[in-house]
This record gives sequence, structure tokens and C-alpha cells, in this order.
Amino acid sequence: MFGASDGLMSILGVVMFIASRSPSLVVPVAVMGAVSAACSMGAGEFLGQQTTDRAAVPVMGAATFTGSVLPALPYLWTSGWAALAQSAVVCVAVAVAVGHLRSWRRHRYAETVGVLAAVVAVTVACNLVMPGGGA
Repeated sequence: MFGASDGLMSILGVVMFIASRSPSLVVPVAVMGAVSAACSMGAGEFLGQQTTDRAAVPVMGAATFTGSVLPALPYLWTSGWAALAQSAVVCVAVAVAVGHLRSWRRHRYAETVGVLAAVVAVTVACNLVMPGGGA
């Protein structure tokens, strides 16, 4: 689940950028970003291992891939504000699920949703200053 959260947060800015400029490319760009992120996280897991737990490599890659495509899925069946709202619901659901798994933390849900909110704020700000962003 943590790999899914990482994938989701790492691709969110790309999805938001493409959605605001060329919505028809959201899904293909997210899939390509997911492939890249999954390979990167799987390789990082492999290179960072001190033991021979090879099963963690594909699990981390698959979780990252899944999380990376999740914010783009609503663009398969809808567009515009409806897709953005559904994507936001997906992102919050992943954050709540990750918060649930962080049972050792006292403010696990607030922290996890707060991190997601910070990621969204930074990516929105970056989106606004990019060419064509309207800032």
C-alpha cells in the first residue's frame, strides 16, 4: 500500500498538468509514468536490499504502478471537473487506506491526508507557473 501511495503522489502532478492542457493524453501519459515509476521503485528496492528477499521487488513495482495509474482512471470514462473530482476521491481513499496502515502513529489519518494535501498544493502551484498555466 505504501508503494501505491508513493506512485500516486509522484504521478499526481503529471496527471494534473496534462489534464489541464490535453485531457485526451491523461491516461497514456499516466500509464507511461506508471511504467517508469514501477521500474524505478522495483530497481530501487532491488539495489537497496541487504538480504535476498527478491519477492519485494515485483511487489513494490506493482504497488507503485497501481498507485500511479489510480488518479488517471476517472479520465477513462469522464472528463473535466467530474474526472478531477473522481480523481480527488481516489487520492483521498488511498491516503485514508495508508493512514489506516500507519497504526503506530497517533495522528495517522491527519498526517497522511496532510502529506497528500501538501503534494497537491505544490503540484498546483507548479502547474500554475508552467507555460500555459495561467499564472
